[in-house]
Amino acid sequence: MRVEVLDGNPESDRPGWAGRVSSWVRYPVLGSLLQTRRACVVLSVVLVLQLVSAGLGVSVYQCPILKLTGVPCPGCGLSRGAVAALLLDPAGVVWWNAFGPAALLAVVLILLTGLLPERHRRAWVGRIAWIEQKTGITNTAFILLWLYWVGRLVLLGGDLGGRLSAYP
Repeated sequence: MRVEVLDGNPESDRPGWAGRVSSWVRYPVLGSLLQTRRACVVLSVVLVLQLVSAGLGVSVYQCPILKLTGVPCPGCGLSRGAVAALLLDPAGVVWWNAFGPAALLAVVLILLTGLLPERHRRAWVGRIAWIEQKTGITNTAFILLWLYWVGRLVLLGGDLGGRLSAYP
């Protein structure tokens, strides 16, 4: 199964950089990722284990960017933010990473896609890809995550106000 990228989009028909940016923003990242059941199952297992370990306060995965540079990446605190969202703790979400609920939604989408029967899974993936192509929601979320990260670094400093040292 291959996700078909929509043609005839007036935004992507623009010449120059505007057309390239629009094409990139509307590319179905999640829809492409979810095409194979094996990828969905492997990602589901890894992501659920990461969320469970974060919920238990056990650090299974160390951010390589943080370890190498001492500066957190945009995803630092995302697992703990997702756990806080799962526990309906808005203060925890804001403390760790405000994109935690979006990460939790992505995990749920990946998990559901891996569990669906093949016929329904294909239709589901097609719907997700269509939404991504029409709205550009996935790549827009990535852009917003990076802007949020820059804001956190500027406002809270390199260690995000002690958040990183507060957790193993």
